[in-house]
Amino acid sequence: RQRRELLALKNQEMLNFQRTKVEHMQAAQKERINATMKESLFQSEVFRAHKKDLKEAEERRRRMSVDVRTKIRAENKKALNSNGLPRRTLMNTKNRGKSMRGHPFLLFSCILLHLFLLLLFITTTGAIILFI
Repeated sequence: RQRRELLALKNQEMLNFQRTKVEHMQAAQKERINATMKESLFQSEVFRAHKKDLKEAEERRRRMSVDVRTKIRAENKKALNSNGLPRRTLMNTKNRGKSMRGHPFLLFSCILLHLFLLLLFITTTGAIILFI
C-alpha cells in the first residue's frame, strides 16, 4: 500500500512537472510571437511613413516643376504681347539633344586654334630667347 501511494505521488509530481513545462513553453512561444508581431507592425509603420514622405517629396517636386513651366509660359505670353516676338527663356534655349560637341567643323576649328596658340607660344618664347 505504501508503495502504491509512493508511485501515485511520483506520477502526480511527473504530471505536474510536465504540465508546468508545457505551460512554460507555451508562454515563451506566445512571448516570441508577440515580439515578432510588435516588430512587424513597427517596421510596417516605419515603411508606410517613409513611403508617405517620398510621395510628398515627389508631389512637391512635381508642383515646383508645374509652377516653373507656368511662369515660363506667362513670361513668353507677356513678351509676345509686348513686342510680337517670343523672348528667349530657359525653355527656349534648352539644347534638346542637338549638341555641337561632335560636329566636324567645330573639331577642325578647335584644332586650328590650338595649332595657332602653339605656334604663337613657340615664336614668342623663341623671340625671348633671342633677346636674352
